[in-house]
Amino acid sequence: MQRTVSAQAARQRLGELLEGVYYRGDEVVIERAGKPMGVVIPVERYARIAADREQARDRFLAGIDELRSDRTGEDLTDDEAMRIALEEIHAARGERRAEGPTTTRDGG
Repeated sequence: MQRTVSAQAARQRLGELLEGVYYRGDEVVIERAGKPMGVVIPVERYARIAADREQARDRFLAGIDELRSDRTGEDLTDDEAMRIALEEIHAARGERRAEGPTTTRDGG
């Protein structure tokens, strides 16, 4: 479950929030003055996010290498490089959006 707490509530209830993250897999958005400032997530989720980013980076670099090898002797224009980068960014964001977390608010 994802919930949102104020920075003040997070300070007061840090132990409780950490237990929820560890034992129930909660995700806690911490905000100050209504602005999200950070997120506490389970270590396993963080590891998946880091691995997904690494895979996306590797796919992006492989795509660039493939395009360059297909164009032996040709330079990759800035427009072509930007198009490829935007396609990869769009694909990576689509994968993250597919997860679709549920949110609740808990100010206190």
